[in-house]
Amino acid sequence: MTRRNYSADFKLQVVHEVLETGNNAVVARKHDINANMLARWVRQYKANHEVTASRGKPNQMTKEEQQKIMQEYTEISTENEQ
Repeated sequence: MTRRNYSADFKLQVVHEVLETGNNAVVARKHDINANMLARWVRQYKANHEVTASRGKPNQMTKEEQQKIMQEYTEISTENEQ
């Protein structure tokens, strides 16, 4: 299994999403990230008001991929509510 690297922008986006929703687990599942790692990013953000990028080449999604995932998430959420 290879280690994934995330850009600072992606981490910051996910941290803001956690702070808005207040739920690490849901956001972690949504982005396929370990909840403990996400909690570490949130702690780092709260302490320093910044999140640093991972070492190596960042694994960053394109805007189209993000929009597609958000659309799928919205559809699935609607189905689950029904």
